[in-house]
Amino acid sequence: YSFGPNAKISKSSSDVDYEGSIVLQLTWIDKNGENLALFTKKRIKIWVYHYAFPNGSPKLLRKVRDNELNCEFDMSLNFMNKTIGTTDLDRDNYGELTFAYEQGCRSDISSLGMKLLMIENGDKYIIRGYQKLVLGDNTAEHGTKIIDPSFYNGPSSFLKHASNVWDKNEGRYY
Repeated sequence: YSFGPNAKISKSSSDVDYEGSIVLQLTWIDKNGENLALFTKKRIKIWVYHYAFPNGSPKLLRKVRDNELNCEFDMSLNFMNKTIGTTDLDRDNYGELTFAYEQGCRSDISSLGMKLLMIENGDKYIIRGYQKLVLGDNTAEHGTKIIDPSFYNGPSSFLKHASNVWDKNEGRYY
């Protein structure tokens, strides 16, 4: 199995259906066989697709989508590339895909919303909240982190990893 980013697989985005334009793709090999994660965007919408290819045919294990509708100001809806990666924390030979994105509609430099997700074999775990806002050396707004109950039904290593990724990436610095 190969859980590092971008394991060489024979399938590509041309083998699957998706909406939007590809921003990033990630591949790995696990118990499901070859895996492809596509991060796509189209104006005010984003999607993340997790496909596996058991027996060579694509199987959509999870589709995540979000949007920022009716924004009259500056719209932000962006993947946070430093948060994106694969692991096998529970050593069950199914890779976990971790990623976060920021979103918001604002007319100033206030905090943006943030969501961090872990996906394993179709199961979704999520943390929601707001980024910490730092102006120079001062914290102007403290962030919030709301852990979804889904994490309490999964391995404790998932929540530990997700919280660590969140804490390293929650700050918005000006």
